[in-house]
Amino acid sequence: MTMGSAGGDASQALKKKKRKQTGTSPAGKNGHTSATGSKTKDEKISHAEVDGVDPSEGGSRRKEKKKHTLERKAKRQKNFHVIQEATALWEKLRQSGTPKDAKADLVSKILALCEDRVADLAASHTASRIIQSCVKHGTEDDRIIIQKQLLPRMVELSKNPYARFIMSKLIVTAPKSQLPVYFKAFKGKAPELLRHPAGTHVLDDLYSVAHVEQRRMMAAEFYGKEYALFDSGTLNNTKGAPESLSQLLSAVEGQKQLAIIRHVASTLTPVIEKGLVDNQLAHTLISEYMKAAPSSLVEDSVETLSGDALLHMIHTHEGAEAACMVLAYGSAKDRKKAIRSFKGHVLAAVLDEWGWLAIATALSVTDDTALLRKIIISELESEISQVVQDKHAHKVLLQLLHPYCPRYFSPEIIRIMKPPVKTISKRIEPEDDGGEATTIETQLGVSKKDDSVRRNEILKAGFWKAIFKTVSPSSSQYICKQYTSDIVVELCVGGENNFLEELSGVEDIDAIHKAVLESADTLLTDYYGSRALRRIILASNEKNGDSAKRFTELLWKNHVQGTCKKLKDSHAAKIVAAFIHCGCPDIASKAKKEIKVKDPRRALPCYRHPYTHLHKIGIHCSSIDAIHSRGNTTLRHVQCRAESNYTADNGIDERVKAVAHKLLQKEEELKFITSPGRIPPKASVVAALRNDIATLRNQLSDPSSNHLLRTVAAPAKTVETKKKKSQALKTSGRKVQAPSSARKALLMVEEKLSAATRGASSAQSAPVSDKVKQALEMIEHNMSSMTDASKNLNEFETLQVENAVLRTKLEITLEKKRRLEQLHQAYQMGHFAKKHQDTIEMNTSSKGSKERIETKDLNVVYSL
Repeated sequence: MTMGSAGGDASQALKKKKRKQTGTSPAGKNGHTSATGSKTKDEKISHAEVDGVDPSEGGSRRKEKKKHTLERKAKRQKNFHVIQEATALWEKLRQSGTPKDAKADLVSKILALCEDRVADLAASHTASRIIQSCVKHGTEDDRIIIQKQLLPRMVELSKNPYARFIMSKLIVTAPKSQLPVYFKAFKGKAPELLRHPAGTHVLDDLYSVAHVEQRRMMAAEFYGKEYALFDSGTLNNTKGAPESLSQLLSAVEGQKQLAIIRHVASTLTPVIEKGLVDNQLAHTLISEYMKAAPSSLVEDSVETLSGDALLHMIHTHEGAEAACMVLAYGSAKDRKKAIRSFKGHVLAAVLDEWGWLAIATALSVTDDTALLRKIIISELESEISQVVQDKHAHKVLLQLLHPYCPRYFSPEIIRIMKPPVKTISKRIEPEDDGGEATTIETQLGVSKKDDSVRRNEILKAGFWKAIFKTVSPSSSQYICKQYTSDIVVELCVGGENNFLEELSGVEDIDAIHKAVLESADTLLTDYYGSRALRRIILASNEKNGDSAKRFTELLWKNHVQGTCKKLKDSHAAKIVAAFIHCGCPDIASKAKKEIKVKDPRRALPCYRHPYTHLHKIGIHCSSIDAIHSRGNTTLRHVQCRAESNYTADNGIDERVKAVAHKLLQKEEELKFITSPGRIPPKASVVAALRNDIATLRNQLSDPSSNHLLRTVAAPAKTVETKKKKSQALKTSGRKVQAPSSARKALLMVEEKLSAATRGASSAQSAPVSDKVKQALEMIEHNMSSMTDASKNLNEFETLQVENAVLRTKLEITLEKKRRLEQLHQAYQMGHFAKKHQDTIEMNTSSKGSKERIETKDLNVVYSL
């Protein structure tokens, strides 16, 4: 019992004792008592009677008080009565059950009521919501009316915490024809709005609906004040808005480069310090600034951004790139600060399209593995099943199992996760007065631990067991799925350089092998499963392929041995071909014997493959399958290994070979003219090349098509050559297809015509009647006319082909001429920047010291 309750009980006891002494009972509710201590029916009275007030006067007093309150508000607020009337209409407008026609009428009434007061009402808490509903439910004419009234004060209203929602709604719902009005109104105000807490959201909406050129103009306002004053023309040796900050710096001299960097730093510093980095424009500017700025400025920016700001950046491409640079260039303290900010948000980050890049980079560069396990790995372990099967999250596991593998990550993704190295020069003053100062160059964001040591520490502490327990029981199902099959393959081969075998032991890897092969018969014909098995088999050729060799031996011994002849005509042909090229010589020789081939390059066709007939001209089977394993159906990566001494008996093979080589030439030409660093070609040239490539692919997919027959003219074959060929086939023991009855009749007529033209005697030829002779003469006449027509047709087709070739050469010549003119113009305009080694002294406002900045760090080589 507490002291308060004890005191309360004592006071109650004293009161009871006093009442007994005086002979009174406890008072009633209103303080009135009866002789027995309770109220009687006659004694009950109301509060109003006790206070001397009539009960009917209470409601009137409240009404009068409310009336006085409204009068005071009306005096204090300018448009109070208008807002009151509009609110009554808005209550009907915002209801979901109101018909569209009624909503349109209500919007018209509200706008008529507001008249020319929309700009004043937009800053009000209640009225701003009313105008938002008018923008949402109104017609395009209604939006134009609101836009015209808000146009003179758009920048001011964008900074208002209530009116900025109206501006965002207008920009998002505006048609393309109305967008230039908003860009003109916000011209030159982008730096001002980006650092304002309310204006940055309006600017983000405007940036999201802008096209490429408009986005460049908005970003260019941060490069210099001249871009806020002029819309077009040549500024800083660049026509129009520059594509990026790096492209602008490559077009100017050293001092101008320093001025641009300073201006960008001065406009972005308030944005970064306030943490207003939700804007996509801010992500783009921060990313470009960190790539182009000197190392000293990058180091300061990393220190500011390593925190909660990263969570607001990783959901976009440019923001994720900037976040990866913060983690890569940051110190150990900066990385710890950044990782702590991810606490509670790791799963949402790895499931994001771009957010997984920041988590993968953090796991690749952070030395504090204990902190990684506490914050990042613990959250991944709790939802490991979802992480393994997700489209984006599984890439974090692939980065741990096989870092920076080009099979799983494109060159652009690898460049984001591994930004270029930046070094900073620090001057160390001597301890003695007579000594000389020394300069030391250090690399930003150096990790002390080796990558393999860091990876083993991350996986050892329970994370590997979580992955193993999740994948092992369902390996046979996971290997048949698009994303999880990559993880199963890496586990089966032991990861990069077979490090999993040293980490966990042979038993765990063999357990996954057995779990995968439980449904091997199904995997042999599955789309993803067959390709995954093929990759594991071919991995046995690698230097540390012990795990893959064990899997290959197990698969061959229990499921494939003795069935190669049956499998080579099915979807599993690629797996049999992989056994021929595997790293186990015994299995390779057995597989060759089973299918009875001498040259493994022509061992097997690819079942249901669009380029199956290319095996006839010597294209490697495994290289064709490699295309489908990557999901790429181009011939760019196919290595054509046609033998020089190979001659096809059938003319179609020679035509296929010619088409295949022509296709390779076209694709190499397209790759050359669209390669990075070159001047972009005309769209018509690229479209023509792509049409030619598509046509050639269609021809290759059907070798017996009429289009393919016209591609390369086949040599004419006489009756004698056909006879010789049939006799050679009979002597070789090969089956000869029996000609049809129509073919037999045509051959007989052909023989008789040839005998008649050679003047053969009637004894040597079969006896012919008069009617037959007349028929043969008519046929001969028709055949000669058909021959002439076919010759004309061939000549016409030849002229068409020559015309197409000449047209293509002409386009290539014109394209080369255009490129030379552009190069000449670029040379005259001074696009080729020279490197300057000048040193510039920059006064810092904080310390007053002089910092030496080498302008060679600011130079960006302009490459073509």
